[in-house]
Amino acid sequence: MSVQENGGEPPGVDMGWFDGSADPNPGGRLGMGWHFALSDGMTLSGRDERPADPSNTNNVGEYGALIHLLEAYVGMGRAGPLLVQGDSELIIRQMAGEYAVRSPGLVALNERASALARQIAGGVRFRWIRREQNRLADALASGRTLEQAQEERDPARFVYAQTPPPEGAVAAALAQSIAALNAQGTISFKEGMRLRTGGSDAFSAVRGAALVERVGAEGMARIAEAFAGETDDARKQRESAARWALRGLAIHLAIRKAQIDAEINANMRTRQGR
Repeated sequence: MSVQENGGEPPGVDMGWFDGSADPNPGGRLGMGWHFALSDGMTLSGRDERPADPSNTNNVGEYGALIHLLEAYVGMGRAGPLLVQGDSELIIRQMAGEYAVRSPGLVALNERASALARQIAGGVRFRWIRREQNRLADALASGRTLEQAQEERDPARFVYAQTPPPEGAVAAALAQSIAALNAQGTISFKEGMRLRTGGSDAFSAVRGAALVERVGAEGMARIAEAFAGETDDARKQRESAARWALRGLAIHLAIRKAQIDAEINANMRTRQGR
């Protein structure tokens, strides 16, 4: 097994992508996604998840997705060659034998994945790719629908607040982070956790009718669908997502940011016994 650099593939090569994560990491929901583009034109996708558990980590999720992918491939009776692509350099290099497997929790997973790879007569190569090149597997792992994944891959379909932020209303560093996330089209738990205003800003006090008017009907409809209900928590989450949209985040990213913040707050309350 070896690591393949980016490049064109000759005819007859089957291709697979995988991604996995714990949300939050460690200990959160374990999500795994994988998909194939086979040399005969067939495409297949799959996903799996496990509930939150202290043993769940991003790397466990990555290996779980890879094992699912290889099990599916062997189960189809495909002979290879197979090119496997993922955005975890650690897992890719470990599978190629270039990095040692030092974590006790990953040893058995690496051995299982390696045993499956050896069953593929035509051989398996591994290629590390950037996260933005792995969006479909990432979407499957996160539990998003394929339609949502397609939206995230097509910036022309992004929905933004009806009223863009006035020039200078968002701190320069925050505006730069928001622009990068919009260009990426996705936001990981860690990225959402790091996205902070650093205190109150021009949008912190916007609420009620003013918030609805500035975000716009379509954006608010999507936010309301994501945070349905009349509880205080649902209202606060709707307002949080709307304010992030006013700061310039695409609506689907603003929703995810509010979900991440809500999960962080819920975990803090659990630890504090409240």
